[in-house]
Amino acid sequence: MAKPAERSLLRAIVDMAHALNLKVVAEGVETVEQKERLRSMNCDIAQGYFYAKPTPAADYEKLLKNNNIYEEKLV
Repeated sequence: MAKPAERSLLRAIVDMAHALNLKVVAEGVETVEQKERLRSMNCDIAQGYFYAKPTPAADYEKLLKNNNIYEEKLV
């Protein structure tokens, strides 16, 4: 679980980006807990090992053609 200071910093970053009309992409999401915390903070998109391990470019192109994605829109 993230420490209070880490949660505060993350929330500040997400809020600042949204105040500037920017989308927020969280990288390195590895657990359901991280995903849900980001969702509760209105982070826009998440990606990381939780969704998939690194993939060779050729394999990734096949996944894109089949509409399999390695990220999730959270809001």
